[in-house]
Amino acid sequence: MYPIIILTVLGLFTKILSNPATYVALIVEFVLGLAFGYYFRKLIKALIGLMILGFIGMALNYTQFIMLKDMLVENLNIGPETLMDIIGLTTMVLGLTVFLPLTIGLIIGFLIGR
Repeated sequence: MYPIIILTVLGLFTKILSNPATYVALIVEFVLGLAFGYYFRKLIKALIGLMILGFIGMALNYTQFIMLKDMLVENLNIGPETLMDIIGLTTMVLGLTVFLPLTIGLIIGFLIGR
């Protein structure tokens, strides 16, 4: 039978630290963790900024949609036959007022941010 070797945590830790390569690996891992934390913080800040910009854009689009709804209610008699025309008009107006400026701004911002 093989003898049972009981190693305590402290004993195992001292054996691991007796190798000089362990210190090099610990230092390299610390530097990698430091770099990861640094760039992750920058990424989180950028994502929070993007989320705030998105919420501002959604709030502006919501107010624009409410004004469009009020204008349609005041100026048109909405019936079942005109419902499809109104949906098509609303889709085109929202597409031009929401997605076109966002797309142009995204492209310009991407080119500036290079």
